[in-house]
Amino acid sequence: MLSFFRKRASLIKIFFGFLLALMSVTMVIQMIPGIGGNTMDPNAIEVVAEVGGEKITTFEVQQGIQQLGRTNQVPSEMLWLYTEQVLDQMVLEKASVLEAQRMGLRVSQEDLLMRLRLIPDLYPGGKFVGREQYESMVLERFGTPVADFETRFRNNLLMEKLRQVVTDAVGVNPQEVRDTFIKENEKLVLRYVFLESAAFKKEITATDAVLQEYYQKNTDAYRLPEQRRAKILLLETKKVRESLAITDAEKRKYYQDHLDNYRQQERVSVRHILLRATDKEPEKLAQARQKAEELLKQLKAGAKFEDLAKASSEDTASAVKGGDLGWIVRGQTVPNFEKAAFSLKAGALSEPVQTEFGIHLLQVTEHEDARVRPLEEVQAEIQSLLLDEKAQNTITAAAEQAAAEWRRDPLKLDAVASQYHGLVSDPPAFSRGNAVQGIPESQAVSEDVFLLEKGQIGRAVPVPSGYAIPMLEEITPPRIPELAEVREKVRADYVDAKSLERVQAKALELAQALEKQDQRDLPRQARAMGLTAATTEPLTRAGTIPSVGAVKGLGPRLDTIQPGEIAGPVPIGGGQIVFQLESRQPPDEKDFAIQSDAIRQSLLGRKQAVAFALFQDSLKARMTASGDVKIHEAVLNRLNSGAVR
Repeated sequence: MLSFFRKRASLIKIFFGFLLALMSVTMVIQMIPGIGGNTMDPNAIEVVAEVGGEKITTFEVQQGIQQLGRTNQVPSEMLWLYTEQVLDQMVLEKASVLEAQRMGLRVSQEDLLMRLRLIPDLYPGGKFVGREQYESMVLERFGTPVADFETRFRNNLLMEKLRQVVTDAVGVNPQEVRDTFIKENEKLVLRYVFLESAAFKKEITATDAVLQEYYQKNTDAYRLPEQRRAKILLLETKKVRESLAITDAEKRKYYQDHLDNYRQQERVSVRHILLRATDKEPEKLAQARQKAEELLKQLKAGAKFEDLAKASSEDTASAVKGGDLGWIVRGQTVPNFEKAAFSLKAGALSEPVQTEFGIHLLQVTEHEDARVRPLEEVQAEIQSLLLDEKAQNTITAAAEQAAAEWRRDPLKLDAVASQYHGLVSDPPAFSRGNAVQGIPESQAVSEDVFLLEKGQIGRAVPVPSGYAIPMLEEITPPRIPELAEVREKVRADYVDAKSLERVQAKALELAQALEKQDQRDLPRQARAMGLTAATTEPLTRAGTIPSVGAVKGLGPRLDTIQPGEIAGPVPIGGGQIVFQLESRQPPDEKDFAIQSDAIRQSLLGRKQAVAFALFQDSLKARMTASGDVKIHEAVLNRLNSGAVR
């Protein structure tokens, strides 16, 4: 909405997103509540690594793997491949924090508070939400007390300081910027033949004998993992919330205690038309100003702002909405834009306004002065907030109590469910790491079930709808299925494999035939082989070849190929492509001045990331040699052998 001139907020999002990415393996893993009582498999608390005396357990690694699956959409059957990568990342981060401390780097309380103030949800409008809401927010999002959150937040700030020290000397020279500009902006025209695997499938015949032979050669690919069946007691937050009430006194107290949250800054609802130009382009800037004057005349003559914005604004994100940017407050936009917007009354138009992004025309649709929103106006949202908080506190305590009572007498599940208004679920068996049927986003429940002994009742596991308490009922060991059980999958895999083989052979035949020709006439050779050739429009590497895939998917050969040369076959888009460069069109030099700073920053960020990764690898090797880093290989092997497959 304000993508062209948000300042601090955009930087905050970038920083906090980076910080959360760093914390994803350490903070999120370590903040998942442990399994209490006797429900933990002994192997789950083995120490798999030590960094400076600080232990990393197999349970932490397992939770990190599952977090990876949830955040990166890695199929559960592939997660075991990431076991050592997750552990390595945890080791590197702990080693980096230890090294930063050894170097004398520190994060002061002032540093911590300064960064916390940059998080919009904690300081909306620059005002702290209050300790109570802060604690509630941290507990809800990370499942941890504030003290643990701030420790890990502080550690990641420490890593950021270390990164700055390590990468301070990294630079980007002008030639690198120039080369990247050309690479990203030159346009390529390609002749190509795309052979899609799906087109060859109808040629494949899969008899019973063929499928049996294929299945026997690839039996391990169809191995079914261990499955477990559990009975689940589900306590839903929604039901608890419906049973609760908030008194007027509670609402008044919350309002008075959090009055600063309801102080509304002066704000304006604004829409704009942007004509892009910068001081580095005086001619274009003059043209933009002239066009803005013409548009202003049309607006004063009665033209609709929304229509002109859709037709003329170069802020594409807001243009489709008639130039609407919604509500803004002071300090949210660049100075000239802010000054103009807040000087206008509702309904008024501005004269052309110049900012670093170009020339703007503004229209303010509403202008509200600073005020304190009265209780009558906000009591509905206060009630909702208090209900959410009370429901969460109530269900958390109730779930722990229900689990404890069920453990005392496993045969009284129905009585416990009735007492705590819970639902009893008996879902089908599931594999480790898969969601439990009927309970969305319940991979954590699945993980807990695979830590239980038969007949054991697990902890109360948080799920989006509330809490799930599992009891393990049945274990089905891993097995090789009969062909009849997986016949359709085997058939599909066989057809896919054979069609891919035919595509690869045909594409290779085409490429080899062209390489033998002096003129290398791709369209003619394609016709001779019963294939269809096509030619692209001029495309940058960021472009897409229709029905094929991204240009960059053609690989590094794009950097060196000369006009007339043949490249491929290259796997892309479910098939194979053989292509020929027809021409390269150099970029417009006028764009270099506009893009050079952004390219330089992008290159610098990439080089700094590589430099820091190399530093971390070296640090790990040095600390391993000194004994500060210890990987317990026997435990790691057990962890790998028990991973999801």
